[in-house]
Amino acid sequence: MREIKFRAWDKKLKRWAYFTIKDIWFLEDGEKKYQCSWEDYEDWGQFTGLKDKDGKEIYEGDIVQNIGMPEYQRVGIVEFEGGKFIVIPIKFIKDKKYKGDLYYWDEVIGNIYENPELLEDLK
Repeated sequence: MREIKFRAWDKKLKRWAYFTIKDIWFLEDGEKKYQCSWEDYEDWGQFTGLKDKDGKEIYEGDIVQNIGMPEYQRVGIVEFEGGKFIVIPIKFIKDKKYKGDLYYWDEVIGNIYENPELLEDLK
């Protein structure tokens, strides 16, 4: 079973913060309470349960690249849709016509929050 983890942008420290369910919630007298302050974070993304070729964890919002077969090299954004993680290739972002399974993507090259220039360069 994969560990359910999240990352969120820490607005104060200007860096990613990583959380497990235990980090977010705790029980007090049988009632769930927040462990962290939601106001300090933005742009939450869930861990997909997969890692790239270099062992880097893949999260929602990551920009990934397929480098395994040069003739099919593509770059896309990881999203959660229909109960699973998918990749939408950059050149089809506007109409979301083509979607692919995350298993065919090899490398995380950035994310939509820290590297928006990658989206402009690739459209």
